[in-house]
Amino acid sequence: MIEINEFDNNQKIAESTKLIRYIFDNNFTKRQLDMVYAIISLVKPTDDDFKTYHISYSAIGKIFNPQNPYCEITVNDINLAVKDIMNKSFRIKTDKKTKHYHYIEYAEVDEEEKYIDFRLSQDVKQFYLKLRKEEYTVFLLDDIMKLSTVFQLNLFKWLSCNSNFKNDVSITIDDAKIRFYGDISIRTADFIRKLDNAIKKINAKTNLNVSCQRINKKGSKKIVVLRFTIKNMYKREE
Repeated sequence: MIEINEFDNNQKIAESTKLIRYIFDNNFTKRQLDMVYAIISLVKPTDDDFKTYHISYSAIGKIFNPQNPYCEITVNDINLAVKDIMNKSFRIKTDKKTKHYHYIEYAEVDEEEKYIDFRLSQDVKQFYLKLRKEEYTVFLLDDIMKLSTVFQLNLFKWLSCNSNFKNDVSITIDDAKIRFYGDISIRTADFIRKLDNAIKKINAKTNLNVSCQRINKKGSKKIVVLRFTIKNMYKREE
């Protein structure tokens, strides 16, 4: 068991490109994902298996309340956060099969010592341990924490993943709605507004510099494809 009293936001996270490319229907809130990725950031490249992390309330509090990180987090806050994270899942669809995954396998709240024990699920080992060089994308925990919404995070991860292989990448508008927003029925104008805001945030807060060209259907004003140009300030091999 490893005791954690503070997370290092400069820690790099290596995540499987398969997970980034095929994940959908992620029903976590942004703050819950911040907590999950803070735990994932504790995984070392040399680890053969997931460890149990003994994490202090104060470390958790700085994730869940970054505007006031020294505000004492209550037992009720902790139990509710743990319950929500344990109940949430994500799905991956490949080869006409849909698989469901939970990030956290085990959690125990010690109300007397004010610590929580977390262990990541064995089912997600394939996405974080023993990855070959060409199979993963690297980003900083700090990059994740500085983004405000799940939409921004989904876009950032997808762009980071693609920047490992090429600087220009295209996606249909329908696929983008599903991948970044999670709902194809969103009006295109509303989606583009969210996309523009997300790109501004990513450019201002993370290691990526991104621009986006909207491509219309021939003879129409209907947007059918988004073409991104990506500059990554560092590469995974660093």
